[in-house]
Amino acid sequence: MGSIHTREVSAHDVVRILQRDGRPTDLGDAVAHYGRIFKTLHVLTFVDDPAYRQEMKAMRNLQEGRHAMARHIFHGRVGKLHRRRSRIAMGRLRRRAPRPTNRSRDSDTARIQTT
Repeated sequence: MGSIHTREVSAHDVVRILQRDGRPTDLGDAVAHYGRIFKTLHVLTFVDDPAYRQEMKAMRNLQEGRHAMARHIFHGRVGKLHRRRSRIAMGRLRRRAPRPTNRSRDSDTARIQTT
């Protein structure tokens, strides 16, 4: 399976080798059991070792902090960075008169000349 990383074998071929007709082959069963050994060791160490739990908690908090920062930066912005505006600037934006729309150039020129 390390060959997937080096691109010697495609992931499709590995999955095809590990299962037939939706059922795992003997090799697929062996790989699944091998993975369960490490999962079991992780769970037992997590339950038994306070230092390991503390290390896992620190990693989780770091990752949650990264996610919180990403949510703050990109939420509702469709992946674009934004800059927070002050309340004073927002007030100025709200008080601006709307721009005229659908006017012809002649009527604008006539309006300017009469004033």
